[in-house]
Amino acid sequence: MNKMKLFKTITGTIASAGAGAVVGNAIKATTPVDIKTSGKVMVVIGGVVLSSMVGDLASKYTSDQIDEVVENLNSNKTDTPDTV
Repeated sequence: MNKMKLFKTITGTIASAGAGAVVGNAIKATTPVDIKTSGKVMVVIGGVVLSSMVGDLASKYTSDQIDEVVENLNSNKTDTPDTV
């Protein structure tokens, strides 16, 4: 595995876990304490799905941003002005 792929994997995992944690905390903060068992089950299932979706998007966004930075750095290397 090359260094860039490893870096993208690590940062994507961190971004995904962080986004999932934020979603999980938001769900906990907004879920009523006196909810029935059936409601709790639905909240847990919905929370898992929502956390997964947001985590995937955060990971993809992070990867895309890294690709953009690398592309900009590479284009700056090749677009050096001619010296007089």
